Amino acid sequence: MESIGLPRDTTQLWLLGTWYIAKLGPRRVPDPYAPCILVVDDDAEVQRLFSRVLEEAGYFVKVAGGGKEALRLAEDWSFELAVVDMTMPDMDGFEVLKAMRQSDPRVKILMVSGSSFSNLLPLAKKLGASATLQKPFDPETLLNTVCRILASAEPVAGVG
Repeated sequence: MESIGLPRDTTQLWLLGTWYIAKLGPRRVPDPYAPCILVVDDDAEVQRLFSRVLEEAGYFVKVAGGGKEALRLAEDWSFELAVVDMTMPDMDGFEVLKAMRQSDPRVKILMVSGSSFSNLLPLAKKLGASATLQKPFDPETLLNTVCRILASAEPVAGVG
């Protein structure tokens, strides 16, 4: 897969997402037995890009526009992984991490953040995030990180 960086500007992100999705071709139908991943981000273009990349890799993906919506979805769905943006208007990523882990300690969390909050990523790991990624990153990095997290059988640290 070609390596491309995610731009910080929303307009550039939209153009990149449109280009990348067009490059992927027709949408695949995910395997109903594939791992279920929740993408939590308040930016619709990031949601669209992340979900399309993950679906094309064969994962079943649900999206939430914020922490409260993510927690409502987590009541009805069993997620193996949640990709959570650190900064959102209704709840920050740390609140989502804590609440999701309290409701299901088995869920793995990939915390993502823009460069202005990258200094908080090590704290996310200490609080129980399985991994962290600093935006911008390319789709291949996202997929490699998701595969590594899902393949890991390590116990979750920092719950509680």
